[in-house]
Amino acid sequence: MQSPYPSASGNLAVYTQRTYAFRSRSVFGQIRVREMNSPRFWGATDNPRANYPRWLKDSEQLIWLEAMDNGYTRFVIGDACLHSVHYAVGTVSDPSRTSK
Repeated sequence: MQSPYPSASGNLAVYTQRTYAFRSRSVFGQIRVREMNSPRFWGATDNPRANYPRWLKDSEQLIWLEAMDNGYTRFVIGDACLHSVHYAVGTVSDPSRTSK
């Protein structure tokens, strides 16, 4: 699990959780959001290629990177509380590890 990053308000934290499936020998990942004053948590996206989530300024909006099949990296913005659909805001020709 990646270290959680708190939102500006301190009410939410975002982190990336990875799980290894022994039968399929695959790694599954998910960007997750935790409500700090309760036991509630949820997935912001279940795309296993999503990584490096960060908060956008003082909002509850997240930006993260998604590795694409062609080797490019997509920048995605989404609402941490799932009030709106996430959307791609750009693509670069670097692998996601070098774009963060």
